[in-house]
Amino acid sequence: MLLGYSIYLVRAVVSAMVAVFLLFIRRKYYIHTKYKYAHVGVAVSAILDCLMDIWGCWLIVGGYETFDFHWVWAVVYYIQWTVLGFCAMKLVESKHGFFWFPPLMLWYVIADSIQYRRRIDDVYAGDRSEQLHDLSRMTPFLLCSYFALTLVDLAITDNYKADLFVVCLATVVVVVITVLIFNFQTLGPLDGKVMDPALLEKSGASELGGIEAKVREWENRPDRPYCKEDVSLYNVADQMRVSTRVLSSYINSVKMMNFNTWINGLRVEEIKRLLSDDPDIDYYDLMCSSGFQSRASLCRAVKNNTGRTLSELRRILAKG
Repeated sequence: MLLGYSIYLVRAVVSAMVAVFLLFIRRKYYIHTKYKYAHVGVAVSAILDCLMDIWGCWLIVGGYETFDFHWVWAVVYYIQWTVLGFCAMKLVESKHGFFWFPPLMLWYVIADSIQYRRRIDDVYAGDRSEQLHDLSRMTPFLLCSYFALTLVDLAITDNYKADLFVVCLATVVVVVITVLIFNFQTLGPLDGKVMDPALLEKSGASELGGIEAKVREWENRPDRPYCKEDVSLYNVADQMRVSTRVLSSYINSVKMMNFNTWINGLRVEEIKRLLSDDPDIDYYDLMCSSGFQSRASLCRAVKNNTGRTLSELRRILAKG
């Protein structure tokens, strides 16, 4: 019983710390609307967890060895599902509104995560695209995990030892969601712009007049702007003095690829040039010169664009 009391007490303290951290200490870091919703939503969930843990401590002190199913448990979990589901929809920029039916909300989160990844590739390139892909994958996974754990918890309330194990896992999921928010909240749209799918719709042929020359000129610029960090559809379109819709339409319909693939292709060509000039150039210099922020993303881009590993490409170019 002492173990159970200690675990519930620790959980209550952790949940309270998470809530305070989200609502007050890190409040100034609310950068984009979708992360503001996530801050508040996860904080609400943590507060509810804290209250439930305090109740668990009270039951143990009262001598209860089994926590029979109670409608309060179901109501609290239902509220948490709804709140966390809504936050997840905001994170993946879902076009759907608020739903009071968690299974339907979960379905929308999964479906919209797939659409979100496609929009990301039309707007961002390189590491930023990959990191936001991680957000779109982890969000529905963590939400499904929390749903599953709380359902199991409701089913085993007659065994408080098993209940302790499950609720501890649920707390871990909430903490991971909190960490996820802070790892990705600085990766939102640049310059405060919102990723709007309407901006990426197809344009008529007349609107694409002159864009090919501008794209070719941008690709051949001596400063190689595609090798800079944080390349996005927004800043590239601004440099070309065209709208994001026109540039996106040209890349999609004429080059037959998305923005991410286009930029990574240009970066890989730069890597080929660097390897031809100096076959012994190290990974760090390649990363800095080509715009990649990690060795993994560099190697992945080379493999996707050439069908060869970086080591193989290095050997081939070294032979001339």
